[in-house]
Amino acid sequence: MFNTLRADFYRLFRSRGFYITQIVLIFVVFLSVATEAVGTVGMQTEEISQLQATVVESTWTGVHALSAMSAMSSFVLYFCLPLLAMTIGFDLTRSTYKNLLTSGISRLNFFLSKYLVFVVASTCQLFFFYLITFLTASMKNGVGELETSFITNFLRTFSIQVLCLQAVFAIGILAMYLFHSNVSAVLTVIIFPLIISVLYMFFQEASFLQYISFQANMDIAWVEAIGPENYWLRVAVSCILFILTSLTISYQVFRRKNL
Repeated sequence: MFNTLRADFYRLFRSRGFYITQIVLIFVVFLSVATEAVGTVGMQTEEISQLQATVVESTWTGVHALSAMSAMSSFVLYFCLPLLAMTIGFDLTRSTYKNLLTSGISRLNFFLSKYLVFVVASTCQLFFFYLITFLTASMKNGVGELETSFITNFLRTFSIQVLCLQAVFAIGILAMYLFHSNVSAVLTVIIFPLIISVLYMFFQEASFLQYISFQANMDIAWVEAIGPENYWLRVAVSCILFILTSLTISYQVFRRKNL
């Protein structure tokens, strides 16, 4: 399993597509910070609108830019799509996983190693998003005041966003194992959050939909007091359950695949 992890990371960091993705991400972040403007992918909720209206009123120091850019953190979803294809999708869609399985690696080790590489890569992508934000804004307007409460809220926000990010991609991974297709996985990751947002817009009495509206929750994660009591705890639990369920089904599908 360790050799598989090492080989996957080596291939990822040697891929031209990986560096193209990082360059485009840097450009998007730099443009947003330079113009002090944030955008949203998907449905524009009242909470997102209020957060965006609040963050644009202050000078974008390095510290303030982190809270401001959290309102468009869901953009990272799209910058993680190439990572999904370059990690889990590389061997699966080419059926070269058969060579690895016949060489002695178990299906469980193969499944876990591929997923672990993607989790690390996508989490680092989100961290890189905030790092570029902080450095760009700090060079433009200074670092700003870094308080303990700010650090605590940032860590909470980052943790929620990582869970939401993995929850969205868990359903994409399921589609990939079902159809052995990068296209199906990409379409699932893009369409699933939009479907949930539309459903919640028309069926707001179905409160459980707000907890699995992962893309929207990424953008409003900075807001501490929102919705019912223990809202973010419920979102975190929903993410974990969604991830575990999707991955369990994915593995069972993969375990029953014939070589």
